[in-house]
Amino acid sequence: MERRRRAEQLANAYFAQIQKCRNAHPGPDLEEGPHSVLADDEFYDAVESGLDKIEEEQELRDRLKSGHVPVTPPATSPACQHRLWSE
Repeated sequence: MERRRRAEQLANAYFAQIQKCRNAHPGPDLEEGPHSVLADDEFYDAVESGLDKIEEEQELRDRLKSGHVPVTPPATSPACQHRLWSE
């Protein structure tokens, strides 16, 4: 009987925690569409900046694949030029 009551308490606490997460992260219907708190201009600006970011990331991937951009920058530290550095 005690185990069942404890299990029910844990289940209720778990479901309450899930409900808090759902309230903190509402679905896309509340973020977009007629219930959105963003004005149309702000929404389209956000979409445009997101598309720009995706395009920049794709360009970076293309440059890395083509080999035009070095993956690691050259060492600029004077410590790298010390005679004991290689040891």
